[in-house]
Amino acid sequence: MTRGRWTALSLTVVAVAAAVAGFPRAKRWGEEALRRSIERRASAILGGPVRVGSLHVELFPATLHLGAVDASRRGNRGSEATGTADELSLRAGPLTFLRANRGPFTMKLKRPHVHVRLAAGRSLAAGSDGSTGAATTLTMVPAGSTLEVLDGVVEVDLA
Repeated sequence: MTRGRWTALSLTVVAVAAAVAGFPRAKRWGEEALRRSIERRASAILGGPVRVGSLHVELFPATLHLGAVDASRRGNRGSEATGTADELSLRAGPLTFLRANRGPFTMKLKRPHVHVRLAAGRSLAAGSDGSTGAATTLTMVPAGSTLEVLDGVVEVDLA
């Protein structure tokens, strides 16, 4: 073997070894940064703290798996809502994740637990305070989207 071929082979072996050793670390770093970003954005949208225990990204099919999701919010008159889920999976097309296309998505919740405590004088009726909150939110969901809930629990306490 000539010196040039030996050098090329050695550099190729070193490059492949570095890629194999570095890819999982880079993927974990990217997933951790995405987990923190999702926590910040969800907290801003919900108006309360949101914690995500773990995040795993699959490229094909494009899926986000969030583990140990916990969210809560307190109202200014004593109302309170908390929600937890063992796992939340979100599957959509790559362009939907990149916000280049507003396509349908599938959300799967495993063992969610939602607890709502309403303050005195509050009701569960949609729009009882003159707002259209729930109806407006549903019109923003793209057609063809699905929600699957496995072993869910919802508790409502009326004061």
